[in-house]
Amino acid sequence: SLKGLAEYLEPKDQEELSETRKMLRAAGYRGGAAVRKYYFARAMLALGGLVVGLMVFIIIPEDPDMMFGGIITGLMTLLGYFVPSYMVKRRIEGRKLEIQNAFPDAMDMMLVCIEGGQSLDQAMARVGDEMKKSAGPLAEEFQLVSHEFRAGKDRIQVLRDFAARTAVTDISAFVTVLI
Repeated sequence: SLKGLAEYLEPKDQEELSETRKMLRAAGYRGGAAVRKYYFARAMLALGGLVVGLMVFIIIPEDPDMMFGGIITGLMTLLGYFVPSYMVKRRIEGRKLEIQNAFPDAMDMMLVCIEGGQSLDQAMARVGDEMKKSAGPLAEEFQLVSHEFRAGKDRIQVLRDFAARTAVTDISAFVTVLI
């Protein structure tokens, strides 16, 4: 675990830390160590890029050009540093699209549950359980909402958090109607 390195791997600025947590949650990384792992990956990939850049600079050319070597090393280091951000953003977009595509089916299932006499809480929990295989990210979100309801969190805040985490316009509209 990276707990011992938390002091070095987590930003000191609370706003940046909060934004990073929010970004990682939107990508589906909810664990307590997600921020540390993210910053660790950035640091290690940047270091790896630096090493690869230096290796290219030292090993390949017979007559090393300092300017070319510096540029290659710098580019490899920057590439390593920014790859985790790029990968997380791609995962957010893919997850968002998957949630958006699965939401109409979830609404149909929720309607059936509510017409069958279940409460909104029970319907969301049921949809979360039933859609695990067909719509994993949306099912996770419904299960999280259900757990937060059961934990006694403020219902309006739970629903707003649900809309913010998913960032899907249909879900935002659904939450607005519910509130």
